[in-house]
Amino acid sequence: MAEILVERGFTHAHRLNAQCKNFKCKCDATDCCCRRLLYTQPDFVNVTSILEKHCGRREFRVLFLPKFHCELNFIEQCWGFSKRLYRQFPSSSKEVDLERNLVTALDSVPLEIMRQSVVHSDLIKSYLTNQQLCDSCTSLYGCI
Repeated sequence: MAEILVERGFTHAHRLNAQCKNFKCKCDATDCCCRRLLYTQPDFVNVTSILEKHCGRREFRVLFLPKFHCELNFIEQCWGFSKRLYRQFPSSSKEVDLERNLVTALDSVPLEIMRQSVVHSDLIKSYLTNQQLCDSCTSLYGCI
């Protein structure tokens, strides 16, 4: 990795570690290790992933969600809504009943709730700066 970076003009790359301990780079760092330095380069950032390419060929759209708190992820909010519905079903130990209740609960999440969850997630993200998001995630999970 260091050799690639040197070829790109980063002459100090040989002095950097290959990666930070446990892949936990400081949130605001751009050149703390070879991995972070390489991954912040435009030709690495703007590359379409294999997943996006395969899905694109099948006319599916890939939606990458943030690795932040569940309030920033609308799928987590919809999942929480369906779990609340699931808990209202009578208790059972039969696998058939459990599966039927799960599918019913998931199918019962209204489209309007899904839309509200997206708007809610977008509102929270718009009020927080990137640094605030990073700080809150660092305090909850360590640097992501």
